[in-house]
Amino acid sequence: MQPVRVRADQRLRSGLSLREAMAVILGIVCLLVALHPNYVRHVQQERRSEAMEGLAAIERSQADFLSEHGRYSDSLSELGLALEGGHLRGDGSYMGRIYLFTLSSWDEDGSSHYRASAVADLDASDPTLDIVSVGSDVAARADGGRVFVLSDDVDDVTRPSPRASGMGGLR
Repeated sequence: MQPVRVRADQRLRSGLSLREAMAVILGIVCLLVALHPNYVRHVQQERRSEAMEGLAAIERSQADFLSEHGRYSDSLSELGLALEGGHLRGDGSYMGRIYLFTLSSWDEDGSSHYRASAVADLDASDPTLDIVSVGSDVAARADGGRVFVLSDDVDDVTRPSPRASGMGGLR
């Protein structure tokens, strides 16, 4: 008995077998499963950029307000905060596209202080909120910035507040 020889042009016309198609689909699914956590993390970090930009704007506005008035503002409307897609709420907070911004100020030992926070739930699959904060009572980072992530919904980690020595606690 002689083996059956299939010509190359017949093989090309017949297409993929079911087994080959399933192997290709399985490979694509494996790639998607492997890449999905990285994609979700990237999207959450991009969403956090709203908080970082908003808090940096508040920090700059507070510095200007302090130099003009000798105290920090306790009102986001007084600072004129305006983010794309956001609006000032009736309770004095500011709702951005994703984050809720709040601001408080106080006097302690003859010095004016403030704390601004941005809060969002970046993924509803867990109870961890993303809380990013800036304030005069926070020690500056090595790069001079004062914006800190206190509760990280991206990595599901809560960090202690980095306060400046001798200053008041979280307000």
